[in-house]
Amino acid sequence: MKTSYTNIENSNTSTTELMNRQVSYWIDPRFHQTFPRCVLVLIHSRDHEGDINNLIMRAFERYLGEIFETVIGSRKAKTLSRTLAIDFYNQEDRKLLAKRAQCNFYAEIDIEDIEDQFALIWAKRSIKLTIKLAHATTGKIVFKAKHTAQRSNGGLPLSAIGVPISITQAAMVRGDAETFHSLADDAARRMLLPLPGFKN
Repeated sequence: MKTSYTNIENSNTSTTELMNRQVSYWIDPRFHQTFPRCVLVLIHSRDHEGDINNLIMRAFERYLGEIFETVIGSRKAKTLSRTLAIDFYNQEDRKLLAKRAQCNFYAEIDIEDIEDQFALIWAKRSIKLTIKLAHATTGKIVFKAKHTAQRSNGGLPLSAIGVPISITQAAMVRGDAETFHSLADDAARRMLLPLPGFKN
């Protein structure tokens, strides 16, 4: 299935969720003129989903590293914020953090939802994410994207013969320990694809 890209203002949320491979995004036409070389990664995590939060964070840091010369990961950003006694979710504090880190852009990732559903004959796992890239000093957003990545299998069998097949298919999704790892990697790669490269 091919991933489709659409303007974030014209995106259809229900279509996005059903198709699974639609990325809605917007990029400032003058973005290439800013030529950012460094980006700080900030993430809004989901409570009680520590492992999945980390998978998503690492996936974005990895793909951002293919675009920008320098990527300051979320853990280092948090360490810097504690050292400076600031809140990096506060715009004024972000200016201080950016100045100290000599990094004028930040990528803010919001994990909107994580699903892990299993109903014997059907299973679904998904992550719903948004990302925005903004100038740390002005707060001006230069890029944003949203996407829901998912895996599902099984379904309502049409006959008794189909019952064990649906159960097996659902169990394969449920039992795959790498599903969320793949979802995080797919989501980060798809969502960042519209960005131009800024590495020499």
